[in-house]
Amino acid sequence: IARTAIELNDTADVLCKLSRPEEALILAKRAVALAPFEPAALDTLANALFELGHQKEAVAIQTRALSFVSEHDPHRRGYEERLARYRAGAAPSTRGVDDASVPRPLP
Repeated sequence: IARTAIELNDTADVLCKLSRPEEALILAKRAVALAPFEPAALDTLANALFELGHQKEAVAIQTRALSFVSEHDPHRRGYEERLARYRAGAAPSTRGVDDASVPRPLP
């Protein structure tokens, strides 16, 4: 059972990738409640919101996520690309393996 912000986020991310955004949203919200300044958790929350059709909320959350990512972070471009996709209202897609919120095996 996922309990930490990382575990909750990783599980939510997998659920998004499995096209189960309703379930992902619940876990992503819990992850953000535990780690409100964690870009990966905010990113997953934005993704779940976007997949559920909540474009404005997704843009706001993704903008917040991006504000916590260093200019030098190699994952920043992925955050920026997703923000642009959310702003454009483009169809959701599975995120790449170089993403900042790639699921890690749970202990």
